[in-house]
Amino acid sequence: MIIKNAAQIVTFDSENNFKIIKNKSIIIKNGIIYDITDKEYHDDVIDASNMVVMPGFIDSHTHLAYAGTRENELYMRSHGQSYVDILKSGGGIHKTINDTENSSEEKILKETLKRVNESILNGTTYIEIKSGYGKTLNGERKIINAIKKIKDIYKNVKITLLAHVVPDNINEFDYVNEFINNYIPEFRKDVDFLDVFCDDGAFNSKSSEMIFDAGLKNNLKLKMHSDELKNIGCTCLCKKFHFVSMDHLLNTMDDQLDCIKNSGAVATILPITAFSLDSGYVDARKFIKSGINVSIASDASPASYNSNMIFAIYLAVRYCKLSLEDAIKAATINGARALNIENITGSIEPGKQADIIIFDIDDYRKLPYMYMSRLVKYSFIKGIKTVDNFNIIH
Repeated sequence: MIIKNAAQIVTFDSENNFKIIKNKSIIIKNGIIYDITDKEYHDDVIDASNMVVMPGFIDSHTHLAYAGTRENELYMRSHGQSYVDILKSGGGIHKTINDTENSSEEKILKETLKRVNESILNGTTYIEIKSGYGKTLNGERKIINAIKKIKDIYKNVKITLLAHVVPDNINEFDYVNEFINNYIPEFRKDVDFLDVFCDDGAFNSKSSEMIFDAGLKNNLKLKMHSDELKNIGCTCLCKKFHFVSMDHLLNTMDDQLDCIKNSGAVATILPITAFSLDSGYVDARKFIKSGINVSIASDASPASYNSNMIFAIYLAVRYCKLSLEDAIKAATINGARALNIENITGSIEPGKQADIIIFDIDDYRKLPYMYMSRLVKYSFIKGIKTVDNFNIIH
């Protein structure tokens, strides 16, 4: 397959700098980008005239696998209740845990697949999906099985086992031991990463350290929710552990940036959640100035029902002090780094997977400007067309 006549091909050079290619065609063979050339081809052609071709978005932090909704929380927040207030009243994560625990695997799969399809329609070609809404081992198994079935459909899926919150009426230390002794051994072969929500109202730093220790013993790669609600010392764990990514970071102190840099972790910012919860935006520029790779993810969840990475880019440019070029990098190649897949996807270059989106715009600078429009005309996952003329196909 050949993609030709693009107004712009957006990618990155060997030093990870933003790059625009013009007057070239992309040759795809067996799901891999074979060449970028100025040769003329006529068979099996996608005409991208007056369009922008980009690497597909890599959404490296989502909570898309669950059952039920929480639309009432929008109105609770509008009347002054905070995230923690809602959580302590039995809402928030606890409501989703109960809804998911009481749902069948088929219901979880159906609802989750709908949300994944919405993400793909907006340009996501590789997605991470977390567990974490199960109250019991069986509840988590239903979630992980549903994600595995979605992976069978779209291939480009990473699965994360998440220690999300201590269930109601259970002591934190007792639950941590149950998670370590039962959950991690049960699911370690099904998942790619282990994540812990280390924050106020979730797991404290000591509990998180115990879970991460167990994850390493089971050969799991580590991620961490850190400093979203409060800075309770979780970021300091990067002195002991190598995290593939550290996510949220709303309350990370400037004197903790060197720790993140030295650990090699990607700093993942989640501006849609900041927008939805009105929790303030990360100054992402300070991470870049400190030499840290920054990625953008949607954090789509029952509390923030939006997986549109174009909107995430808009917010990152508007409020997180990122240039558009850095925001695109954060949503593509650095998103790949946040999933340890930068060698196979995240940019348009020979040898990488043909995970490609074609936007119905003639200049990449229109991307955040037109964020509310349907822009993804074509999308390809491993060279297989998944969006055709703005409609999803299986």
